[in-house]
Amino acid sequence: MTRPIGIAVALLFAACATKDRAEPRPASPPTEVPAAPTPSPPAAAHPAPAAAPPAIAAMAAAFDPLWARSAGPERAESLCANAPTLTPLVAAVAGLVPAAGADADAWGEAADELLGLWREGTAACADPGARGQVDDALAAMRARFDTLRR
Repeated sequence: MTRPIGIAVALLFAACATKDRAEPRPASPPTEVPAAPTPSPPAAAHPAPAAAPPAIAAMAAAFDPLWARSAGPERAESLCANAPTLTPLVAAVAGLVPAAGADADAWGEAADELLGLWREGTAACADPGARGQVDDALAAMRARFDTLRR
């Protein structure tokens, strides 16, 4: 007799389970997913001035390709080989007057450091034993030049 009760219970569960599946569920209204806010473009680390002075543009055109090379002896050799081209460009940048609204003292300090580092770098070019200092001077020059071209 337990067997018919077990079968009856099983059929009852099966019927209930089938009944739940057979009934249509009301459709839930579609939920609108709010659009993700459009990200603003990242701000440039150093916004370029509207029109860089010609001396800065000329030095950037000559200096940036040298800086883009991997640090080491080849970059130092390139700097030394291009010293005759870069010397008047560095002097022209160092001789510029600060832009309106710029801190004249900071500008003058950066210009003096740029010129001094250039002289240091070119002196190292003349001494084969000091060629390792050329790349160090170039890295420091890059920092000063970036300060001046902002």
